[in-house]
Amino acid sequence: MWRYVLEGAFFFIVITWWVQSRAWYPITGLLLADMAANMDFKAKAQRGIKIWQSIRCPSYFAFAAILVAELVLQYLWAAWRPEYRHDELVAHGRLYYTGGLNEDFDTSDMIQWALANPLFVYLGRQSLSWFLVQSILIYTIGIRLIEALHMASEVAATAACFFVVLVTTAVGSGDFYRAVEVPSHVLSYVAFDWIRD
Repeated sequence: MWRYVLEGAFFFIVITWWVQSRAWYPITGLLLADMAANMDFKAKAQRGIKIWQSIRCPSYFAFAAILVAELVLQYLWAAWRPEYRHDELVAHGRLYYTGGLNEDFDTSDMIQWALANPLFVYLGRQSLSWFLVQSILIYTIGIRLIEALHMASEVAATAACFFVVLVTTAVGSGDFYRAVEVPSHVLSYVAFDWIRD
């Protein structure tokens, strides 16, 4: 199971690096955190990285290399494009605006009518809650559940995990929305009411 998580995360890290997104670095950190929490990473790190037969490299060399790579990449980015030094959002976001994507788009009346559906508006208001809650539930409930299920069909186990996580995400995101987002909206309106005057 964890082999597929590692391979999938490694593939995602390589793709995000390839499209010039800095998301690869925090995803690498999340992968290391996941390994520490779920894969007995501390014991494996103390043994070191197997190079050949009984020869092992201390793990801190790999972690130091990751840290140095990030520092070098930050320096190279600032040296290569100094005008974007403090404007990384524009620098990296511009890649996604090529070909007219995300700019100057005009949707038809039918698409606007479909997206104005009360269900979509409701889900749109709670989208941040869904985004924040689903990843936590996938890692806490989904992975543990699929490890615990011993079904004859892997497809059935995956489907069961999907629906369990979907239902718990719907409930959890609704609770998160009411407990965190709504009060923060109210607090922000109260705290910054003076700006609107």
